Amino acid sequence: MSSSNTAAGTGSKDPSTDSISSFGITLEQSHLSKKQIIHLEEELDDPATARKKRRLLWKIDLLILPVLAMIKFLGSIGKSDLANAKIAGMDEDLGLSAQDYSNAANMYIVGQLVFLLPGTLLLRKTGPPNQFAAAMTSWGVVTTILTKITTPAQLLGLRFLVGAAEAFIEGTIFYLTFWYQYHELATRAAVFAGINAIAGGFNGLLSYGIAKTLNGRNGWAAWRWIFLIEGMMPLAGAIIVLIFLPISPAKARIGFSAEEKQMAIVRSARSHNNLEEKLNLKKIHTPFLHFNFWLICLILCCVYSSATFGLFFFGRVSDVTNQRGLTLAAANCLSVLGYTLLLILTNNKARLAATCILAFGLYSTTALGMVWVGLSTAGYTHRGASIAFASIFGQLFSLCGNQAYIDPPFYRDGNAAALSMCATGAVAAVGLRFYYKLVNARKRRDQYIPESNELRMKSFEELGTDHPDFFFHP
Repeated sequence: MSSSNTAAGTGSKDPSTDSISSFGITLEQSHLSKKQIIHLEEELDDPATARKKRRLLWKIDLLILPVLAMIKFLGSIGKSDLANAKIAGMDEDLGLSAQDYSNAANMYIVGQLVFLLPGTLLLRKTGPPNQFAAAMTSWGVVTTILTKITTPAQLLGLRFLVGAAEAFIEGTIFYLTFWYQYHELATRAAVFAGINAIAGGFNGLLSYGIAKTLNGRNGWAAWRWIFLIEGMMPLAGAIIVLIFLPISPAKARIGFSAEEKQMAIVRSARSHNNLEEKLNLKKIHTPFLHFNFWLICLILCCVYSSATFGLFFFGRVSDVTNQRGLTLAAANCLSVLGYTLLLILTNNKARLAATCILAFGLYSTTALGMVWVGLSTAGYTHRGASIAFASIFGQLFSLCGNQAYIDPPFYRDGNAAALSMCATGAVAAVGLRFYYKLVNARKRRDQYIPESNELRMKSFEELGTDHPDFFFHP
């Protein structure tokens, strides 16, 4: 397709739906002929094929998203089983002090921090199903070993290994971008992240049941049974991942017809994915060079709590309106209101209502912020590194959060610090939206000048967001 035809045909078109030929994907990489690509693009844009598109999206939602949700579900259980083991008597049996428990919680985070970047960027080389299954097997085995610990030092070391292993499933957010287009992603990420809420409730009920029925069985305290049972669960989940999760849309094995796989390839390309690109180590630092990356990290750092309903609501609003910055700012404003109420209220019932308001707004900022990172980057290395580094900065602030909440019973110092971060996040989201609109206006003005036509010959992996056909989603 010539540049003149592109200009005439897509001048007013949403950039996320431009031709696959604009994204640096060769015919060899897509495994499709030029005629097939043109036909599939026309078919995706044809209103008459809406039924096929809906069927494909439903299949992705029913066959891919649940497997990823299961991975996240089991990961959330692995993260929270320490708290349940403490309630079940682990601190008394091991002689843990409050500081020992805090250190054990932090060691999990440290393990994630160390391995988050390689855990995300190695996804291409290892293959998503292989990496996720290996990670689940690893933390499952380590969790079962926790049944044998006798000292706080052993607990610290093994919790570090659990965090390190779970870092290798953080690429699930990255993997979502292989399957969903921009206007679909936040809703699915909200469903995906909402699993944390469900996992927390399920894990509490499971641990309660274990404590009631298995405490003292075969000479084991309840907390040892918790680690054993919750360590076995990811081992079983790893088998499901290997069977049902494909490496990429082109290599889907179960449930997708040949035509649907080809349509999925084109859909993935429209979200600026080239699934054949290789990891470029020289470009891993590129997120640090972008102003918008630092603002998004700032937004992510205010996240502490969770609420499933808020995730669904804000995720859907974000996709339907495509107002990414305003939706994120609104979620942060609700969080500010929640924290403000917690600072001024002392009645327990009123504080419960304030906590609900806080959770409704606060946890959705994680999903919305991470999706915005994906929408604001292009190229395998740049997008993968951005998502990984954003997660790392968020985890770093969670370390600070563990130390800020040290003034019971109302924890006003920690809540005040969190309130200020949420307020800053809201302002940053609005500022970043304004910045993106300015950049998009400039890029649209210069999209088809000779210099841009020359740049268009290069791939998105080479140019990233500087590619003339890439536009931000404010």
